[in-house]
Amino acid sequence: MEVLTSWVKSGDVNNVIPFLPQGCKTPKGRYVVLRWLSQYRQQCAPSSLIGITDCILDGVLDKEKNTRIVAMNLFEVMLE
Repeated sequence: MEVLTSWVKSGDVNNVIPFLPQGCKTPKGRYVVLRWLSQYRQQCAPSSLIGITDCILDGVLDKEKNTRIVAMNLFEVMLE
């Protein structure tokens, strides 16, 4: 996640979003990726988040409460 953070600091979080679905394939990875992305949710364009709808919805339906919480935060941004 350090590399992604450095990319965001030198550019735009919306340019990184298309590369995130790979990390969301496992429940643990999904939590890590969505938690990381949620700290930049104010900078995320809803249109960029549409590209990872599957990841966000998988997070909303995850059995882990923490994953559901961060996914819902992103889902709210996506609906704006």
